[in-house]
Amino acid sequence: MSYTLGYLRPQRSLLLRPSPSRRLPCCRLAHRDAPSKIREPRPWAVENVPPVDPRPSWVFPLSRIANYVVIPATLLYAVFFADFGEKEHVFMPARRWFDRQKAAFFDLSEAEREIAGVTKDSNISSMDVAESRRDR
Repeated sequence: MSYTLGYLRPQRSLLLRPSPSRRLPCCRLAHRDAPSKIREPRPWAVENVPPVDPRPSWVFPLSRIANYVVIPATLLYAVFFADFGEKEHVFMPARRWFDRQKAAFFDLSEAEREIAGVTKDSNISSMDVAESRRDR
């Protein structure tokens, strides 16, 4: 028993490298051979592949521009033109404002009627004309 205890020496930490006398000769050969193998030309190796162009292709700028166009167009359609039924909804004030602006653009003011010589009785609003054309 004492022989066994005398045979054991204090163990070095496993994190430390083993002394050169304890290294295996095959490990030394493997390390010596590895750099020479890497230096040989290898056409299939990753380091011989041409670098990839990091700039984005034409799709990425086009999709960014499309986002700036498609999203506002969708919102404008939803606010002013989408059919949510006849009941009152959150976009009704905006739609009433849009209808007033449209009517003001297509109708003549009082001063414009006097200049054009159009009487109020014979004047039919452009909205009524558009509705009658649509009904035909």
